[in-house]
Amino acid sequence: QTIRIWDTARPRAVRTIVEAGKRLLRGSKLIFRADGKLQVRADREVRMLDPVDGRVLQVVKSQRVAWSRDGMHAAYWNGREVCVRHRDDPAVLTRREFGKTTFARIAWNPRDDRLVVPCDDATWIWNPFAKPGPPHAEPTKIGNRRLLAVWWTPDGRRVGQATWSNHVRIYDAATSEKLRTVSVARGFGHEPAPRGTRFVTGTQDHFLRVYDEASGELVKEWIAHGGRVL
Repeated sequence: QTIRIWDTARPRAVRTIVEAGKRLLRGSKLIFRADGKLQVRADREVRMLDPVDGRVLQVVKSQRVAWSRDGMHAAYWNGREVCVRHRDDPAVLTRREFGKTTFARIAWNPRDDRLVVPCDDATWIWNPFAKPGPPHAEPTKIGNRRLLAVWWTPDGRRVGQATWSNHVRIYDAATSEKLRTVSVARGFGHEPAPRGTRFVTGTQDHFLRVYDEASGELVKEWIAHGGRVL
């Protein structure tokens, strides 16, 4: 199996990292953290890789881990609970039960003080560092349930949700109001652009596609891999 890093402006593959050993699962999530490290889900763990040479830098024993953008905290599923821990300490700082989840991972906002938590019966916004007791720590519902992926826009004002019905829906993070719906090709990989209002999808037909969030238009597409793009 391979992981390819692409320059989306050209587009062209900048380099290929060959991942030996553990297989990547169906629906694996490949994302860049804010510190430039590559996060890869494999088997029952999440690994941080050096994007230059593919070295494994860190391992967390959970299938669905989301690292804060500053790399200091990890949020992950433990059964029906979401737990948050510090990077250098395995002890749990805070936890909350949300219910069952099947697929989508948790996502931190750009300020690292809110999480989008997708579950099978609802999707929530939660502040894991809030003071105990209502109204501070109470999660709020936003958008759909049983999602493929969730993410925050770079300004932290909107939340993207990818559904199994081949749509991406954009919501206002403060009011939970649905702003727009974008029809996309069938796929398992969805990520926002680091700047601006575009997002990228990886699809089953081997393509990467870039969409404009505001208009819903397909900006560009290209064949990115010989297999399904995650």
